[in-house]
Order: sequence, then C-alpha cells, then structure tokens
Amino acid sequence: MVSTRELARLDQKLAELNPTDDDIVIDWANRLARDGLLTADDIDEDIALFGRMVAANPERNEEAAVSLSHAITTHAYAPEADYFSAGEELNVQGGTGAAITAYAYFGGGIYYQHAVVDVPHLAKRLGNARAAKALDVLVHGLATAQPRGRRNAFASDTVASWIALDAGTGPTSNLALAFLNPVTLRDEETGIKGDLFAASVARLLAFRKTLADAYGGVSKSCVFNAYTPLRQGNAPPAGEVWTLADFQAAVRHAAGFDGVV
Repeated sequence: MVSTRELARLDQKLAELNPTDDDIVIDWANRLARDGLLTADDIDEDIALFGRMVAANPERNEEAAVSLSHAITTHAYAPEADYFSAGEELNVQGGTGAAITAYAYFGGGIYYQHAVVDVPHLAKRLGNARAAKALDVLVHGLATAQPRGRRNAFASDTVASWIALDAGTGPTSNLALAFLNPVTLRDEETGIKGDLFAASVARLLAFRKTLADAYGGVSKSCVFNAYTPLRQGNAPPAGEVWTLADFQAAVRHAAGFDGVV
C-alpha cells in the first residue's frame, strides 16, 4: 500500500526534475530503485490505523494502531433465502441467450463488534493533531459503515444505535462472552421481554461491569445512545451522549486530545 503522502512526494520530485539533464534524472531514478518509494514518515491516517505489510521490504511495515473484531449477533441467527432469476432480454439472431435461477442467502440481527485503539502508538506515528482527526474518522466509520454486497437488493442502511467507550490502562475486554447464551425475546437473564436490542444492551452492561470490577483499569467511559426505548427524559444522563459528534468529542477527551487542532 502506497500512501497519498508518498505519492505526493513523488509528484513533487518529478515536477522539480529537469528533464533535459539526463544525469540528474538517471541518478534520481537509480536512488529511487535502490531505496524504494515507501518511507517510515509519509504515512496516511488509514495506514497508521490499520497497518501495512510489505513482504519485500519489512522495514516499511507499519504496526496497526487498531484491532477490530468480526461482528456477531447477540441472539440466535438463521439465514434467509432470496430466490432470484435473471434472463437476457434481447436474444440476438435467434440465440438462446443466458439465464440463471438461484438463491442468495442473507440475514439480519442485533450485532456486537469490538474495537481497540492504541492511542499512544497512533499519536507517535501521526502526531496529536492528525491522530485526533484519525480517531474522529474511525468513530464515524465504526458507527456508519454498512455492507455493500447486494446493495440494491437489500439497502442495508443501518447505523450503530448504541456504543460503549472504555478508556484506561487495564486489559482490553471483548465483551462477546456476554452473548455466549444468546439473547431471546423472553430473556431470563435480564427479565426484558419483546426487545432484543434492550436485552442485548442490558447483557452487555452487566458483563462489562463484572469485568471492570474484576480487572479494574477503566478510568474514563461514555455511552452513545441512539435507541429511543433506552433514552430516558429529555436530556442524556451523566456518562451518556445522544449525538455522534458528542461521542467523538468524548473519544478525543478520553484519548487526551482536548483542544488539539
């Protein structure tokens, strides 16, 4: 992966070269072939966040600042089958054309996903200002990223409705084990009936508290709540926000980037 900054540096050098001076051009091309285009300094935010592997030149590898789990449903999941058929509308010159009938499988549910950010590592690679912006973009992406497979058939325009932030020096905790016993519409553990989402949040909060009490290390926390049945009153209580912008600000605060521009 070549960063936009590395490409910009290449474009700048090409613009500065005098094409009539063969010796300078050849010398620069030889140095570029020897040293390569990649550097340890001119990396983009996405490379700092998610890393880069260069098998031919391990010195240019970048350790990712973000670890991201696969999303799992909090409840039992059963795929649905979508039968479809397609046929060629214009059979040219009496040809048989092409046709297909098949099934595409899909499903939906309440999903849980876990993400970890090594803020000191991110700040070391980007500096505080760029690291703060990278966190803003990451939070926005985690909340709004949507699957694009069969986009026109399913229109999967679903964004995150509830996010919990924990920051500190203790061990990171994937809370997926909260759903080892799948949530149900008559959930015995939480006593909530008829709302898989609310029961899932209650399970998550209970398991989160258990781990926090057992291991400690959580110094700052915040919840983003965009699920109406879980909102109480006309304003969010302490430790809760109702807009993504406020949650991004909370993430910046937890990372120590208050006032960073």
